[in-house]
Amino acid sequence: SGLALPRDRTSVVVGMGCDPEVARYGARWRVAGWAEEWAAAAGGSVDAAWLAEAREAFRPVLESAGVVGTMPNIVANRLNGQLDLAGPSFSVSAEEASGTTALNLAARALAAREIDAAIVGAVDLSHEAVHQTALEELGRARPAGDAAVVLVLKRLADARADGNDVLAILDSDAT
Repeated sequence: SGLALPRDRTSVVVGMGCDPEVARYGARWRVAGWAEEWAAAAGGSVDAAWLAEAREAFRPVLESAGVVGTMPNIVANRLNGQLDLAGPSFSVSAEEASGTTALNLAARALAAREIDAAIVGAVDLSHEAVHQTALEELGRARPAGDAAVVLVLKRLADARADGNDVLAILDSDAT
């Protein structure tokens, strides 16, 4: 691509909302404890067949191939691995502000000279049923779409010295 990124001083910061569907895996395991509490309060015991059915109703068992998809840090780590980058990298979850928060964190690290470049991404997977239901309940239903955006940030002097095309300049006073 012609864009030089310093391996040890390039950060990857990806903004993403929390995936509420991941909570189903935790609920799958917690339902046994809940059922014991409910049964004890009612003076009975937990029916094993009911418990198995309840677990499946939350989500089928998590197989090893699906574990990676439930890890929020994987979006940044995959970019690190693909591009062989070793700078500080992480995901940021601030719901609708996730992308701008990631951008602000990267810009702050560049200004403080903690890093020399940043790959900043934002992911919005708002097409899931739980998101659509929440929007409907708020009276804000709209057509949903999933999206991802990725930007490379450098200090202006560094980008010019490296011969990079500068597409935009962040206003340091902007929020």
